[in-house]
Amino acid sequence: MILEDATPLFHNANAPSGLASLTKDFGRLHELPPTKSMKTFTKNLIAKIERLQKRLLSYANLARITDDDGWLYNPLDGSPNLVEHNAVKKFYQFRLVGIDTMRKSNLEHLNRAVSTAVAASLYTDVNEDLNDAKEKLSGAPTFLSAELNELKDSAIASSLLDDTDKIKMGEYWDQLIKYNSRLLEQHLLKLKGQQKAQPGTKEKEKALQPAQKQTKKVFVNVHLEKRVSIPSFVFRTLNLGANFQVCSLPTQRSLRNSWQEARGQILKKTGGGQKIGSAVINLIDSFNDRRFCNINFINKVLRNSGLRKAANINLTLRRVYEFLVDNDLIVVLADKNLGLTIVNKDWYHKHMLAHFDDTEMFSYIDTNAAPALVCTVDSSTVNWTPLIKKLFFRLKSVVRTYFVNEKDTNNFLAKYWDESNVVFPQTYGLAKLHKNPVVLRYITPVTSWVNVSIKVQVKRNKET
Repeated sequence: MILEDATPLFHNANAPSGLASLTKDFGRLHELPPTKSMKTFTKNLIAKIERLQKRLLSYANLARITDDDGWLYNPLDGSPNLVEHNAVKKFYQFRLVGIDTMRKSNLEHLNRAVSTAVAASLYTDVNEDLNDAKEKLSGAPTFLSAELNELKDSAIASSLLDDTDKIKMGEYWDQLIKYNSRLLEQHLLKLKGQQKAQPGTKEKEKALQPAQKQTKKVFVNVHLEKRVSIPSFVFRTLNLGANFQVCSLPTQRSLRNSWQEARGQILKKTGGGQKIGSAVINLIDSFNDRRFCNINFINKVLRNSGLRKAANINLTLRRVYEFLVDNDLIVVLADKNLGLTIVNKDWYHKHMLAHFDDTEMFSYIDTNAAPALVCTVDSSTVNWTPLIKKLFFRLKSVVRTYFVNEKDTNNFLAKYWDESNVVFPQTYGLAKLHKNPVVLRYITPVTSWVNVSIKVQVKRNKET
C-alpha cells in the first residue's frame, strides 16, 4: 500500500468496516501539518548527518584509532603518541606573542600539546554533533506522536461534543495518527536509503584527461643473440616498469563483502573487554555510509581512468608472459638504472653459470651427500642450520677478543646475531648494456641472512 497518495485505508478490501464508516463521517485520512514539518525536519537532519560524516572522514588521518598493540583507541582521549601532529597543523595557527626565545625541546612539547588538544577538540565537536543529530532522528517518531496526540486532545476537548461524539472522533483521530506515523516511517526509510549523486564528476574527469595525456618514453631495452620480432604490446606493458601492482576492477558486491568482513575484525579489536566508544563507532559508520556502501562514490572511483588503465594490464600481462616463454626470453634489470632488458634465456643462464663455476668464490654441494657441517637435505629442502652454527662459533671466537668477560660477548651476539633470518641469499645478474660485449653484473643481496645486523654494526665501527 502506498501511503504518499493519501489513499484512505477503506479502499483496501481487507480494511476494517469500522474505518470505512469513520472516513465516511469525517473524511479521508490525510497528512497533518506537524507530519509535513517533521518530514522536512528529518530530511534536513539526515543531510546534516551526511555533512558531519564527511567532516569526520576529513579528520580520519589526524589520529590513529589503534595503539601499538593493535587495540582500538578512542581518539577523544587525546594521546600525543597517536596524534599525527603534522596533519593537524593545517587546521589551526599557533604562535607565541611577546616571547623572544624558548628552548627547542620546550617549544616542540608545547606544539605537540596544542596539536593534540586541537585534534581531540575537532573529534569531540563533530562527534557531539553526530550523536545529537542521531538522537534527534531516532526520537522524531516519538516527538511527532506526542504532537499528534496533542492535536487529538484539542480536537475532542470541545464542550459541544457529547461523550458518544468524543469516542467516535477519538477513534478517527487514532486512525489518523497511525496513518501519519506510517507516512513519517515511510519517509524516513526513503531518506536513509537514498544516495545523492556527486555533481561535476564526469565533467571534471573530461577536463583533466587532455592534460594527463602525455607521450611516454620507452625504457625497455633488447639484447638478443637470436633475431626475434618483439610486438608493441610487450614494450607497452613492460614500459610500466618492475615496480607496479596488477589489479582488477572490484565489484560493488565484493567491496561491500570485504568491508563487512573488515568491519567485523575492527570491532573485535577491543582490549580488556572495554566497550567501543561512540567516536570510533561514528568513524566506522562514516566509512560505511559515505564510502563502502555509497554507490555514487564507488562509481566515481571505478570511473577513474588510472584505475581502469591499471586493471587493463591483466588483459595483456598473460600475453606478454606467454610470448616470452614461447620464444625462450626473459626480462632482467639493466645496470646503471637503464631499465628493463629483454634477453635470451640461454644467454642469461650461460653467464650466470660462468659466475657460479668460479671455484674461488663458490663450492659445489652434493645434495645427495651434503657435508655434515654445511647443510642437511630433506625432501629437496635445504637446511642451513649446521653452517649457521659453524659461523656462529667462528664469530664468537672473534668477538671474545674485544670483550673482557663472557657476559658481554653473549649480550653482543644476542643483539646482533639473529638465527631467525635464514633466507639464503639469491644471486642475480644485471645486464651491463654500457659494455661491449654486454655482460652481467652479479648481485647477491644479503637482506634476510643471519649476519645482516652484525654486518651493519661492523660497517658503523669502520666509519667511526
